[in-house]
Amino acid sequence: MSSPPPRTDIPSLTGLRGVAALMVVLYHANESFIRASGYASPHIFHGRLFVDLFYVLSGFVLCHVYVTDTRSISWRKFFAARVARVYPLHVLTALLGAAGLYALSKMSGQGLPPELTIGQAIRELTLTQAMPFIWKDLIWNSPSWSISVEFYTYVLIFPIIYIWLHRVRPSTSVLISGTLMAALIPFLFFADIHPARGAGAFLRASIGFLAGWSTWLVWKSPAKRLRPSTVLAVMVALFAGTQFYPTSLDDPWYVLPLMPVLVYGIAGMTSPLDRILSGRVLSYLGLVSYSVYLIHPLILKATQVVFSRMGLFQYGMGLFIAVSLALIIPCSYVSWRFFELPSRDWLKRRLD
Repeated sequence: MSSPPPRTDIPSLTGLRGVAALMVVLYHANESFIRASGYASPHIFHGRLFVDLFYVLSGFVLCHVYVTDTRSISWRKFFAARVARVYPLHVLTALLGAAGLYALSKMSGQGLPPELTIGQAIRELTLTQAMPFIWKDLIWNSPSWSISVEFYTYVLIFPIIYIWLHRVRPSTSVLISGTLMAALIPFLFFADIHPARGAGAFLRASIGFLAGWSTWLVWKSPAKRLRPSTVLAVMVALFAGTQFYPTSLDDPWYVLPLMPVLVYGIAGMTSPLDRILSGRVLSYLGLVSYSVYLIHPLILKATQVVFSRMGLFQYGMGLFIAVSLALIIPCSYVSWRFFELPSRDWLKRRLD
């Protein structure tokens, strides 16, 4: 029996995905300026934990689309759709990243970059570049670490949800995901691990995905919806928690539980905030968010080179970020419209 046809999406969650992508871009743009300019500029945007919001959204949306009590899933079609969704653009941007590394090494008169090895090429092609026991810190396009671990949540975690867990009570699902997240937070704070590689990365993706599953189970139950004012308060708390935290901490992992609460609140909300998230600008960012996420580091690196050669860093971080965004957003649309969508459809047909 074939997979259930995808149900209507939830526009406000598409807009929330766009917000998450923008926060990650602003963080990397801020970091890129500081590293390349040599100026002691403040780190204003701390958006890298919004990657974890992607995991929660993915768990919620995949359950919303595929988990049903009336039809069984076609695993072949499911995996074909997942591979077609992430693989073509990942390979393209990885190759562009590798070409950029090679070009920069030639420009600086250095030898072959350490990232350009057969082993790393295999990891990139198999999407294992950030997986436990396999990863090396040699990724060609740096944000693709999260694509690696998220892809394997599709392969390893979603089948567990579908086969064994989708019939559990919503309260039980919250207990499972809440307990795992409560254990994850001190692990990320105190364990000697890389949070964006190996076990740390895969646990973040898996537990975030499970949090999305439990959020979906509660959302589709007769549970009481959150008031718009409560949802707004959660959103403000999440932004404040990620942007303002003690400098003694590398990351404010304690904000992670706010993410499933925010997704739950936004998915069931009708309010001015819902209309903003569902509006044209943020919906557009949400649609092209995968291209934004994978293309933006390449554009940031090119912008660094141009600013360095033209002596533009002296004009400040605001100009650097403005120019970067002015390039990233239209280039992401071009990527989405003329590569991401056609290649996804082509590969999905081939794999089906």
